[in-house]
Amino acid sequence: MAQVPTIRTVCSTKDYAHAAIVAWRFIYKGALPTKEQVGVLYAQWMVETGGKHCWNWNIGNVKVTPAQVDAGIPWFDLPGTWEIIGGKRVVLGEGDPGRRFRAYASLDAGMAEHMAFLRNKRYAPSWPKVEAGDPDGFARALKTQGYYTAPADQYAAIMVGAHKSWMRSDAFEKALEDVIAASEAETQPDLDVYVSEGPAAFVTVLPDTLMPCARCHRQSCNGDCLDAA
Repeated sequence: MAQVPTIRTVCSTKDYAHAAIVAWRFIYKGALPTKEQVGVLYAQWMVETGGKHCWNWNIGNVKVTPAQVDAGIPWFDLPGTWEIIGGKRVVLGEGDPGRRFRAYASLDAGMAEHMAFLRNKRYAPSWPKVEAGDPDGFARALKTQGYYTAPADQYAAIMVGAHKSWMRSDAFEKALEDVIAASEAETQPDLDVYVSEGPAAFVTVLPDTLMPCARCHRQSCNGDCLDAA
């Protein structure tokens, strides 16, 4: 597969939060993100797309490389793409490789790939700012790593404003409820949620089988004490 049609893909804030939580849990082996952490990712999404100009579920406007094109990775062409070149805003012409972006089949696929993209290799030094729930720091770290060509102050200011708006919304809380409910239905054991201290702390979900038995107080019991009684 190579070039695909350019399709606008829009989602609600809750749907974005849900996809981010699910992808985070997969990466961190069951750990849930905090609202501040997902808010940093949301803020960058707002800078890149405004929430309305997302195409083919490419939530971070990640461009496709020539090697990926040759390998058959799906991509799309986006007319009107511009970059800051020599201090000026330049609209890229038809056929310019700078207009080619990665394409994904779903929001979940786009989110998972975007997180992996940010955590690995070139942009890995920026990821700790996401874990710290720091939108300003993340914006400036991405600039250092060459993620965007716009002025850092401008990019950071938009991210900080979007993060504040995110923190005032209840989209994360609603999405988190849905994720935990789905986890309970899938894993059967009840899930106990433990939150460590700190504004950007990790939230860990543990099944009952990892908790001490209420009868014998052993984590490895699994009902053995009932059989022995």
